[in-house]
Amino acid sequence: MSTYRYETELQEEIEGLLMTIWPSEGRRVYRREVPMGDRVPDFVCISFKNLSGKDVLPKNCTYRHAAVLATLRQRRRTRPAALAKRLYTDVERLQPLLKDLIASGAVVENPTGSLSLSTLWGEMRAEVIAVEAKLTRWRDALIQAMSHKRYADTAVVAMDAATTPRKASSLQAFADQGVGLCAISPDSAEWVVEPERREGRGHEREYLLTSALTSSHTLWSRL
Repeated sequence: MSTYRYETELQEEIEGLLMTIWPSEGRRVYRREVPMGDRVPDFVCISFKNLSGKDVLPKNCTYRHAAVLATLRQRRRTRPAALAKRLYTDVERLQPLLKDLIASGAVVENPTGSLSLSTLWGEMRAEVIAVEAKLTRWRDALIQAMSHKRYADTAVVAMDAATTPRKASSLQAFADQGVGLCAISPDSAEWVVEPERREGRGHEREYLLTSALTSSHTLWSRL
């Protein structure tokens, strides 16, 4: 029988246990119910490392700014025309974004005319964790958690300990997908399957990082 009557109760318990579940160093923030396309993870947690105190992001940082940063993170030095092509736009429309990012210090224009991430933003490291909370239906939770791996470094299913699957075949399903399984009880958390960490990439991940750091966004909470 479930310990928690509603999923919201389980989510509140998880929120109080985030420091236990996720003992990471660096600046840590989290947000509940983050819209990520067709999926809404119950929690997204981010740990920033090598983060300078200097604000190197535009105050009005948008998903389009994040797309530029994500592309430069993957391709290193890139000329504006090639960058525009990668982003399915033209240089003229790209220029306002580049102006914002260069002025803030997130992007630098090299003597050759190519663009690259600044040292401050390029050397920033972060870990993104997506948590799916479920009272029951672990198979549905696993499928949802797998979809979060397109932007998250670590995907976790957190369930009521009383209804967490324990059969070897069930646990193997989590292990095969690299998804962690955490059993939640009042004031405690148990790792039934340890999550596998794989560094994520892409525009969505970069947008999570920029939105968590820019002062115009107030939906993130510090741990």
